[in-house]
Amino acid sequence: PDKNPGGKKAVEVDRLRTGVTDALAHKAAVETELNEQLNFLKKGFEKLEDSAKLQLDHNNVLQKKLFETLQEEIDKVPSANKILSNTLPWEHFIETLDGTVTAKESAGVGSHRPSGSGANASARAYELILRTDDQAGDKLRAHQMDHALLSTQVKMLEKEIERYEKMTYLLDKTGEYLKDNHNDQ
Repeated sequence: PDKNPGGKKAVEVDRLRTGVTDALAHKAAVETELNEQLNFLKKGFEKLEDSAKLQLDHNNVLQKKLFETLQEEIDKVPSANKILSNTLPWEHFIETLDGTVTAKESAGVGSHRPSGSGANASARAYELILRTDDQAGDKLRAHQMDHALLSTQVKMLEKEIERYEKMTYLLDKTGEYLKDNHNDQ
């Protein structure tokens, strides 16, 4: 039968041993390469994780600042509404007074303002004073009333301007916030 002479058997065993040694060496090389790739990927993952954490922390700080800024702006709304509640009664008073004076003048009743040279007080001032027989005193009180009415109206308009500025600023900030958040999505 087929028997290998002793020399052929040793050669075959050597060939197989060499094959096994080569296979083990190849296996070791592949394992080393895979371990290097695994370490590279781990380092890359750690760097990405650190970078993402830094970005997240940065975004959290920005979000907190934005929230605080918006909260400050929202806190200004009651102030603007208080200005409105303070000026609205005066605005109503002046509009009603002007309406009364206009209605009386249209009806031909008038405010009984004295005619003559010099500066005369307004019809609404004469509407508010209690008239007496002393025309000079009435004229002085009417001028004082005019001054008080005009001073009040100036203050009221200044407060209205302040309220409009606050509301405009608030609306601008809200618009910027909505625009920024819309663009981020």
